[in-house]
Amino acid sequence: MPDDTPIPPEDAPTEVSAPPPEPDPGSRRDPAPEADPPAASPDPAAPAAGPDVLAAEVRAELAEPEPEPEPIVPAPLAAPLPAGRLADMVEADRRWMDEALAMAAKGLAIGELPIGAVVVADGEVIGRAFTQEATQGRLLVHAELLALDQADRVVGGRRGRAVLYTTLEPCLMCLGAAATAMVERVVFALDSATDGARELASLWDAHRHARDLPSVYLPPVHGGVGTEASRALFARFIATRPGPTDPLALWAATLVTPAAPAADPPAAG
Repeated sequence: MPDDTPIPPEDAPTEVSAPPPEPDPGSRRDPAPEADPPAASPDPAAPAAGPDVLAAEVRAELAEPEPEPEPIVPAPLAAPLPAGRLADMVEADRRWMDEALAMAAKGLAIGELPIGAVVVADGEVIGRAFTQEATQGRLLVHAELLALDQADRVVGGRRGRAVLYTTLEPCLMCLGAAATAMVERVVFALDSATDGARELASLWDAHRHARDLPSVYLPPVHGGVGTEASRALFARFIATRPGPTDPLALWAATLVTPAAPAADPPAAG
């Protein structure tokens, strides 16, 4: 069948498609960047900013009101434990405090202050010690510090689940060490009104922000576990001292016989 398509003449011009139009520099799709205004040339007659002018500018900046600081959010309280778990915790606290009291008795037997401490993680003692100030002739050898140092070498991934048990309310130094070691709780036997730092824990945490950095927070501190046993050890310690005016005997007496609360002032007549 013949092809009916017409054949263009040889001299017919070939149609060439026009190139796409250049983008409009002023179009919204491709805006041209605005040219920066020419910088003003400095006035040679204007005086340079001297110290007085700069000081005035600084004073003006300082006079501007500062933005309001973010409110301090107290650390959230832990949810109450179920009755069964609370009973298990109380039983465990008594058991491990007995271990700490045994360490305190060992220290007393060699002339040390009867202060013992153990660190427990997942039901295992990972640090134990008694105060060694007399035997070592040093001050930074509290029972809590020595026990925490032992635990720090083996705690590994259990950090944050360890509990420090001590027979005396920890001092500021030992409570800070417990916070640095990231222990979960601190449990002690006997109050120490002269140098105990339990109150600091609540004051410190009340002024921290949200609990996102464990090392910034002091652990919860609980007392009253094994109190009378610890008090009896200190009574025995006093009996070993040279006399009632001995400084350590005087300090231990504040633990054995706490000061009576101050009486209310008499009512005005």
